[in-house]
Amino acid sequence: MISSKLIRKISDLDPKIREVLLDLIDEVEEMVGETVKRDDFLKFAQQTNENFNRVWAAINELAEAQKKTEERLNKLAQRVDQLTQRVDQLAEAQIRTEEEVRKLAERMSFVEERLEGLSNSVGYGLENETYKYLPGILKRDFNIEVDGKLRRRYLDVGSKRIQINIFGYGRKGDESLMIVGECKVRMSNKELDTFLKRIKKIEAQEGTKVFPIVVAHDFTPEMEERLKKLGITYYWSFELE
Repeated sequence: MISSKLIRKISDLDPKIREVLLDLIDEVEEMVGETVKRDDFLKFAQQTNENFNRVWAAINELAEAQKKTEERLNKLAQRVDQLTQRVDQLAEAQIRTEEEVRKLAERMSFVEERLEGLSNSVGYGLENETYKYLPGILKRDFNIEVDGKLRRRYLDVGSKRIQINIFGYGRKGDESLMIVGECKVRMSNKELDTFLKRIKKIEAQEGTKVFPIVVAHDFTPEMEERLKKLGITYYWSFELE
């Protein structure tokens, strides 16, 4: 029979462990019931006691292992909470950064618009001076007679419509010319490359020789050297007099 003390101890166990132990006790009682000899019973009782001791030792080990597992799980849960907090902080920082970038982009867009407006104002002013003085300069330097007036014009080249800063027609002796020019604050290599490509396309499309010209407020020494090698006529803005 199971003592009341043992029953109390068993009642405090984990349900799964308690179920296994009770099944073991049932088997022990059944085996005891089938034993008729006292010596055999004593021997069996001793073995049963040893088995119980091993079971209790195993139970204690399981309980200790469960305790350590729970401690590790608690530590892991704490780390997960800390990581979650860190992720939330990073997300908030990302939102603030994106907002600052958006504001900076808006300010940059405003500055670019102002600069573009200023550049256009300077460029248009230079173009107007070019239309006024360039015909006389071309006559003086190249004996080119400008037919009509120089002006700004949009020209369909291939599938694109491009703006030409200086456009007009002229003659040098018996040769007809198309005058195509660029007005810039400062001509860059990229802008010059684009200009040269346009000239080739215009000549191929119109079947007329193009007289290219560049007018700018400023030329770097390298740009001047390149224009000379290419045979492109160029003038500084202060020369338009």
